[in-house]
Amino acid sequence: IATRAPHIGDPTLRGVLLAEVASAREVEGDVDGALALLREASALPAGRWRLLELQERLARKHGRAAELIEALEGRAVLAGAIARGEDQGQNSGTFAVKRFADAEGASIESAALWREAARLRATALADGAGAVQGYGQALAIRPDDLLLRQERMLACEVAGDLEGAAADAQALVAAG
Repeated sequence: IATRAPHIGDPTLRGVLLAEVASAREVEGDVDGALALLREASALPAGRWRLLELQERLARKHGRAAELIEALEGRAVLAGAIARGEDQGQNSGTFAVKRFADAEGASIESAALWREAARLRATALADGAGAVQGYGQALAIRPDDLLLRQERMLACEVAGDLEGAAADAQALVAAG
C-alpha cells in the first residue's frame, strides 16, 4: 500500500490509503513517518477534516505539540469555511459539514480550535507571537468573547506587545 498510495489519482482513496499506512507506521514505532503521511494526506483536496482529526489524535497521544497545533489550526480553518458557507464538503469532507447543525455551530468550533491552538503555542512552544495571532483569529470569529480577549491580553504581555495588551485591557474594562 505504501508504494501504491502516492500514485492513486482519487484524492479520497489516496487519503484513506495514506491514513492506513500511517497507522501501520505508528504501530511499528515510526511516529515521525506516521505524522508525515497524515500531513501529506490532510493536504489533499478531499476528506481533510477526518485526516486532521487522525493527525490530532496521533499528535496528542505522542506529545507532539507542533503537529497537534497544525491539526487544530487546519480544522479551525475548515470549520470557519463551513461557517461562512465556503465549503460544502468538497475540501473538508461531507462528514465535517454534516457534523455542524448550523453555521453558528461551525463558527463556535472554529473559535474553540483557534483558542486551543493559541494556548498550546503559548504553553508548549513558548511562541507568544503565534499565540497572539491564534487568539486574534478566534476573536475575529467571536469578538465579544471576554475570555478570549483576556487570554489574548495575557499572550500580548508575554510576547512583549504592550500596546496590544493595553488595547485588550481597555476593551475588557469597557465591557464591564
